[in-house]
Amino acid sequence: MVTIDHVGWYSYLWFPIVQREVLNFGSDEPDEEVHAAFASLIRKGALVLTKENPDEIPQWSPATGEVEIARETLSLGRDLRNRSQ
Repeated sequence: MVTIDHVGWYSYLWFPIVQREVLNFGSDEPDEEVHAAFASLIRKGALVLTKENPDEIPQWSPATGEVEIARETLSLGRDLRNRSQ
């Protein structure tokens, strides 16, 4: 969510291969897991369709408030990792 908010939605950066270097996306998860996460975010309503034209690639944006939730989650994860070290 934070990466999409920062970079924007450009499907060629995510599919078929996640362009980690361009996105500064540090996850080591396999591309298939990242792709599955997109589907999950869409089902949950965290990513919303902002542009829908049958002749074009759909455009997605984070729903209102979702970036803040993602940032808090990232921060909490970092805090927990730092405590265990």
